[in-house]
Amino acid sequence: MGIEGRRWRCSVPSISCPRSAWRRAEHCRLRRHRPDRRRRSCTRYLSEAGLKPTVENRYGPAGFVAAAFTVATLELLAWVFLLWAWYLVPAIVLPAVIVDLLIGYGLTRLNGTAAQVGRGMVIGGIAVPLTVLLFFPCWLAAGALGLA
Repeated sequence: MGIEGRRWRCSVPSISCPRSAWRRAEHCRLRRHRPDRRRRSCTRYLSEAGLKPTVENRYGPAGFVAAAFTVATLELLAWVFLLWAWYLVPAIVLPAVIVDLLIGYGLTRLNGTAAQVGRGMVIGGIAVPLTVLLFFPCWLAAGALGLA
């Protein structure tokens, strides 16, 4: 049996990849999934509904709600401490943001709605440090101009 006769396992149902590297790459390119060279099979993200492209299910309403809730809670916490007790920001706000980012990252490793929620939490968690980084230069500039 030559190289062309051997087949590779593929995660796509009822399709097998030819052993030839060019044909395997062509098969995977046409079906928009990538070959896994270690397991000799094609890998693709799975969701609860089966095989779907990742772009369709990457973001959705659950991720938007999670991002909005995370931004609202963490920003409220950050602004309360920034305005009245700025010295507690590293002790209270920073650990809350780190825990949020770790939980969000862990959820992004899952599939489906949980991954959407995780991406929303990560986006919301990134918003807090960016707000703080934007606030201080603007506050210093306003103080230099005599506005604050």
